[in-house]
Amino acid sequence: MRSILLSAALCVLSCQPAWADESSLCASPKVDEWVAIRHVIDGDTVVAADGRRLRLIGIDTPEMGRDGRPSEAYSEKARDALRALLKGQTVAGLYHDVEPRDKYRRHLVHLFLKDGANIQARLLREGMAISFARSPNLKYLDCYLHAEAEAFKARRGIWGLPQYQPVDVSELNKRSLGFRVIRGRVSLVERDLFSIWIHFEAKEPNVVAQIRRGDLPLFNGVDLAGLNGRQVIARGRIDRNRRTLRMQIRHPGHLEEIPW
Repeated sequence: MRSILLSAALCVLSCQPAWADESSLCASPKVDEWVAIRHVIDGDTVVAADGRRLRLIGIDTPEMGRDGRPSEAYSEKARDALRALLKGQTVAGLYHDVEPRDKYRRHLVHLFLKDGANIQARLLREGMAISFARSPNLKYLDCYLHAEAEAFKARRGIWGLPQYQPVDVSELNKRSLGFRVIRGRVSLVERDLFSIWIHFEAKEPNVVAQIRRGDLPLFNGVDLAGLNGRQVIARGRIDRNRRTLRMQIRHPGHLEEIPW
């Protein structure tokens, strides 16, 4: 299995001309509407002048502290980077994808500046965000993976932080939550009615990657069962369910087999 992320990382400097938002992958569409932005909440959410809360499709930024929880590293820098991109802009262009809203009733949008620059791609390229693939809103996924790969290769922004470096599953503990890049050997791949579960060789806590049924169409042609016994690198957000650390994998670009 070949990782889309790895292919993108190898191509950033050797297969492509100098990166530009105007490239075919990130080409500005005929936007659905132009809106004034009233407030930047964090690195991936803004409020329009009409009160709509707009969630940027395809990226995820470190969480700001709320309800007594501390802010994650780079959360304020990501927010400030988005503010800087929008500074002096009277309006921003909204381009909708397939699914218009999320479960929090936020409007899901790709955001563009008047010069055609893709804001999500800018944040990814600066290392202020990670790509976040969620079907069916995948219009600019290739653009976002390429922009992220450029930052990853340069260890720019969040990719220079210890938390974002690959860590062996044997080094994880019950506090290893949030975004992680993990490395380990697959001990079992199993499927139930709702998900495919990729178990890693780990004593305690148990470590498992989950691919939900709704995301499985993106993995067509990927031999997930063939990962059994293989060394892989996976990336995503980890949560804890009792004695198990669970990582959500939403795109094959976030799961990479390590060559022997």
